[in-house]
Amino acid sequence: MSPSTDEVKKAIESYLRVALPESPKNLFAQGFLDSLQSVGLILHLEKTFAVKLSVLDLAEDDAFTLGRLTALLAKAKRAQSSAP
Repeated sequence: MSPSTDEVKKAIESYLRVALPESPKNLFAQGFLDSLQSVGLILHLEKTFAVKLSVLDLAEDDAFTLGRLTALLAKAKRAQSSAP
């Protein structure tokens, strides 16, 4: 089952140890993440949701928005469940 936006938000808040606004935009632009923290966050999300995220997907400009991270985790879950 794919993680919900609320589940992803809680995982991000847990990693960053900060409460995010109701509808956070880009986590970099809002000052919640720097490049080093982004690596740690990705590892945390992969471990929390038992998936492997694509490096190519993470290189997109909007990769670090809540909606995009949720979609990328869902995509990774689908790929994982359809793998032989």
